[in-house]
Amino acid sequence: ALGAALSTLITQFFVLFGVILLAKKEFLLRGDVTWVSKLICFVVFSFLSNFLIKSSNFTSSWVFQLIISMFLCLIAALALGLLSYKKVEKLLKTP
Repeated sequence: ALGAALSTLITQFFVLFGVILLAKKEFLLRGDVTWVSKLICFVVFSFLSNFLIKSSNFTSSWVFQLIISMFLCLIAALALGLLSYKKVEKLLKTP
């Protein structure tokens, strides 16, 4: 089981880099070191916050854990400058 998990993890990392390159090409995203470092910080923060939410006994409901995780990731993306407040506001107003 450990080998299968490791194989899946490696495959997902290759897919992740492929999707990042495709998104960069399609959406004309910048690829400078600052943006990539912010993206890596966001991913690390997401993993750590989700792990802490799951491992803590704050709530046992997966729905509340998901809501807390989404809220924290939204705040992190705004704080790191990956999302702008105006774009989020525009997205929420769109029916």
